[in-house]
Amino acid sequence: MEREAQIEIKEALETFPSNLPSRRESPYSAWVSVSVGCNNTCTFCIVPALRGREADRRPGDILGEIEMLVAQGVQEITLLGQNVNAYGVEFGDRRAFAKLLRACGDIEGLERVRFTSPHPKDFTDDVIEAMAATPT
Repeated sequence: MEREAQIEIKEALETFPSNLPSRRESPYSAWVSVSVGCNNTCTFCIVPALRGREADRRPGDILGEIEMLVAQGVQEITLLGQNVNAYGVEFGDRRAFAKLLRACGDIEGLERVRFTSPHPKDFTDDVIEAMAATPT
């Protein structure tokens, strides 16, 4: 017996996989994807083969999601990406991750910003300066 699909997610997956609603484990913290995939070719890692090249979300989409989460009571967010500090490579802005960290610091009610997984080769001075200068 064939059934008609109840939800169409193809368009959401073509733009960015994390545009779909997600369930949170905690009412006070949340994960926010900034990118999927990876442009590195580490011999031990299968991510580039499975997820493809890095695809970055637009900063406005990320900040909009964070603002929505804070309005719902979230106090801590973790920015998520396979190589999170390479964020911006897709749209040609090597300072995009530092800018994103600073913009997160301007969101009223957001108490802490974390991120995972950075790659040492992409840890730039501007990211370090943003970490030091951002109050959250």
